[in-house]
Amino acid sequence: MYIGPDSLALVHHLHASMLQIEERRHEMQSSPRRILDVCTGSGVQALATLAMLELLNNFDAQPDLAVAVDVNKRALRFTSFNARLNGIDDKIITISGDLLSGKAYPKSSTSDDICLVEEILSKLTQDETTKKSFQHKHGHEQQPKFDIFLANPPFIPVPPERSDHAAFSLRDENSNCDTPNTPRYGLFSSGGASGEDCLRAIIQMGPSLLRTDGGLMVVVSEFMNPPPLSSTYQKAVNEDDSLTTKMGEWWGSQLTSNSDGTGILFTNEFAIRSDIYAQRRAVTNDQEDMNVWSNHLHRSGIHSVSPGLLFIQTSNSRSEPRGKGLQLKHYFVPKTKYGSIWTPHNFVAVE
Repeated sequence: MYIGPDSLALVHHLHASMLQIEERRHEMQSSPRRILDVCTGSGVQALATLAMLELLNNFDAQPDLAVAVDVNKRALRFTSFNARLNGIDDKIITISGDLLSGKAYPKSSTSDDICLVEEILSKLTQDETTKKSFQHKHGHEQQPKFDIFLANPPFIPVPPERSDHAAFSLRDENSNCDTPNTPRYGLFSSGGASGEDCLRAIIQMGPSLLRTDGGLMVVVSEFMNPPPLSSTYQKAVNEDDSLTTKMGEWWGSQLTSNSDGTGILFTNEFAIRSDIYAQRRAVTNDQEDMNVWSNHLHRSGIHSVSPGLLFIQTSNSRSEPRGKGLQLKHYFVPKTKYGSIWTPHNFVAVE
């Protein structure tokens, strides 16, 4: 199971923040910690976070719990294997779930269908350690939720003719995968035509799954049309920035949302132009395939793409039903001799 620089970047950047996060947790007396890892793949993000928490608490805290979700059952088998390999298989629960099935969150309060959000929370409630700890602190009426929500969703804006549906042919043993123009983007990489299908679902699910008093969401992804470079690379962009505004609208779009959030979006100092991006994603030396990608990005209004990291922390909004929603700022990460935001062990980017 492939572990890419995006997963490693999330782990490295989260590790740099974990001590401060845990200090806040101890102030709120929140133990054990509950971790959700969506689009888990190999499980590296959930497993690394469990290891960080264990080390920070000198192995003497109540055992933490991670719930790992993926549409690919093979990925979940790898997650379970890796957990056992590291001696923490008793701390991992796996769930097979599809963010894009139309059943990720409740359609209405009267619906009888079990959605993915409800299934995830139900698994959390069933864990006896978590249930007893939560009820002891908060009473029996409240539903336990997650302290940390991690996600590394598929993010590539794949043209329809190179989409998941076409990529299913790659699983046919009789197909010739060396044929030029063979679709190469499947479930693990395609974020839909916009590149944002899974990202949108994850941000929409956030308020329903995170605790409202300091829950943390960390998402690693490529982001479409990041704000242009300002005169000062670390200067926050205007509040009307379309990307951060759009993510704020996703956060508040579900009827079950009842928490505010503040966050920071980090992207590279220099985004990748759409023509360069099309060249990188197309089949090498295939002008026809590159034209397919270039035309698709142009039709979709995608002029630039940047790797990035999104951090959101919740805060309770008891005074108003919907509160202020999600307030996001944007910061650029400068390119240095050590690389950019996803470059492994780039301490400058982490700082």
